[in-house]
Amino acid sequence: YHFMENLSLTCPIYMLAPDGYVKEKYEMVTGKAGIGNHGEASVRYQIAQEGDNKGKAEKIYYYNSLGDNNSIGNVAQAKIAYNKKGNIDTITYMDKDGKVTSGYLGASILGFVYDKEKSDVLNAIEIRDNNGVLKNNGSKYARITYSYDKKGRVISRKLYNEAGDLNGSAQKSLSIYLEPNTINDKLQQMKDSLIEAGAETKYTYDDKHAGPVKIQFMGIDGQAAPIKDGAKDVAELDITYDDTDRIADLKFIGSDGQSVPLVVSNAKGPDELKMDYDENGNISQISYFKNGDSLAIDGKVLSSGYELGKTDIATVKYKYDSHRNRIEARYFDKSGSPTYLKLYGTTKYYGRKFEFAENNNMHPKITYLDADGQVINADPKNIIQGTWKQSGKDGFTWIVKNGTMDVVRPYGMKRSYTYTVSDVKLNPETGKGSLTMYLKGVDSSDSGTVQLKFTDADHFEHEDVVETYKYARQKD
Repeated sequence: YHFMENLSLTCPIYMLAPDGYVKEKYEMVTGKAGIGNHGEASVRYQIAQEGDNKGKAEKIYYYNSLGDNNSIGNVAQAKIAYNKKGNIDTITYMDKDGKVTSGYLGASILGFVYDKEKSDVLNAIEIRDNNGVLKNNGSKYARITYSYDKKGRVISRKLYNEAGDLNGSAQKSLSIYLEPNTINDKLQQMKDSLIEAGAETKYTYDDKHAGPVKIQFMGIDGQAAPIKDGAKDVAELDITYDDTDRIADLKFIGSDGQSVPLVVSNAKGPDELKMDYDENGNISQISYFKNGDSLAIDGKVLSSGYELGKTDIATVKYKYDSHRNRIEARYFDKSGSPTYLKLYGTTKYYGRKFEFAENNNMHPKITYLDADGQVINADPKNIIQGTWKQSGKDGFTWIVKNGTMDVVRPYGMKRSYTYTVSDVKLNPETGKGSLTMYLKGVDSSDSGTVQLKFTDADHFEHEDVVETYKYARQKD
């Protein structure tokens, strides 16, 4: 049941209650709170106290992080039925009122089909409507079948539609992000043969490791079917393990058998990842490669969407606390020397520290590090410092320093101000946002407030009653 129902789990935590219920909460491999396939933070199983199903779960209740009996969509509970062999036969999904509703994989009723000779071997699961009739889900398949090797490992998973044909429009989406928390769980899914895409997914094993060494995505013709959304053009994952059975090397292969770059947030990244681990199994280092050579990756790939631009980062090293919270990340170039990103477009930082408050591992306090690993002053107000030129031939020039600003006007006219900054709303990675400056003339009684709107770290505009003025940062 957990194999099919809790694909997002790596470590379910069980608690037996005295009233005949078993409670379960979810954790990721990092030890942080996880969620199930319906967005639930925990579930409660009602255990049969008598009859043929005595000691087995007959009902499931889903709970959100606040402890309320609901989850994403209408699913609030589910009923489990068993066959004569004692295996799960069906799971029926219901809302709070007990009315049948659409649940996992789009099934109202999830059916389990077993091998006729080996009753404990699951051959297929079926998506059924509230009447128990096989139906296509939103991804246009109605049945998932499994094949196994002699050791009981899954070697093939196929998707069929309700007509019994391989689904030619099967799911072709797979996302792989490079942050340790997300990639750690993705690596675990690879080891558990739970990564899947295409009409058929094939898993190849060696004699040394429990997990597959190759995962292939196939079409209805049995040929390679590259991912279309997310890790675009990837048709195969080649996996190498270390001596403790952890994934140490991951290569992305296209339909022609050649390496292809991993696409993250529409930016091309490495075609190979190498992972090192600490004594607690946390990823302590990720290094990026292309065609076997160390690769400096695009900042957008590293940050999963933020426009960080080009970087020299080829390796990121991580540290963790005793609760497996990531507490430090530091950046290194191809030669192994510290390298940097820019904060608010102005401040170079070579790493970050994450400080977690008690009972809060979701939103840490972030501080920024210099090349020696020491905390730096990362004030967003620093974005305004520098020289700015107004667009147009005769535009003004602003020269902004710590607390003072000189406005050089066309034809040599100049005026000086002191300033203070308030109401700063800037994206740390992009510098996009706004801030307010209060100006006071040094040699005059001029004063006033101006709001600057940044389109990125190097461009802002402000407007008055006449027009909108645009400025660009000048490279000093």
